Amino acid sequence: MGENKDLFIGYTAAFITMIAFIPTLYDIYKKGSAKHISLPTTALYLISLILWVIHGLRIDDWPIVIQCGFSGVIQLIILLLILFKK
Repeated sequence: MGENKDLFIGYTAAFITMIAFIPTLYDIYKKGSAKHISLPTTALYLISLILWVIHGLRIDDWPIVIQCGFSGVIQLIILLLILFKK
């Protein structure tokens, strides 16, 4: 029973992490600009997600790969918007 609770907590945390920056994307869309978003924070978070994907692939842990890959795509979009949508 404890293992099921741990999995539930882990998958819930992963899901929340995956969708956490969707409101930021929406905010950029509504404001028409990404100048209020931190470039260093976004870049560092993207780098960490890429490293997590590599780690997940190396240990064959697909929940890590999927969660960090999805989050990485969102961060990449935000990074590109910061760089090109002033």
